[in-house]
Amino acid sequence: MFNIGWSELFVVASVAILVVGPKELPGMLRTFGRTITNMRRMAGEFQAQFKEALQESDLADAQKSIGNFSKFDPKNIVKDAVSDFVAPMNEAMDSANTDETKSNDSAASVSVTSQKSGSSKSIESKSS
Repeated sequence: MFNIGWSELFVVASVAILVVGPKELPGMLRTFGRTITNMRRMAGEFQAQFKEALQESDLADAQKSIGNFSKFDPKNIVKDAVSDFVAPMNEAMDSANTDETKSNDSAASVSVTSQKSGSSKSIESKSS
């Protein structure tokens, strides 16, 4: 991280012994160690809070996604798709049935008029 070698550590230790003195050096190192420990603890807490906030935001996104899936109804989707496909077929069949009914009605009316006029011809209508 800092690329400090053994020679640099030796220089720092020598300067610390000269500046602080050999009697107070253990107390200073203890204080330095506690300070570093507190810094690491605060950094860990910060990371934990940051991760927690990130997870909460992910959970909110996940809840939105789950909310969208709760509205998902495959039965209605299939029903709509089939009705879109079948509706033109039903319209075509209805129009064909209407045309067939009209032709059957006209054939029946021709048969009735020929019977009234006394004609021996009779037209039979086939109905399905």
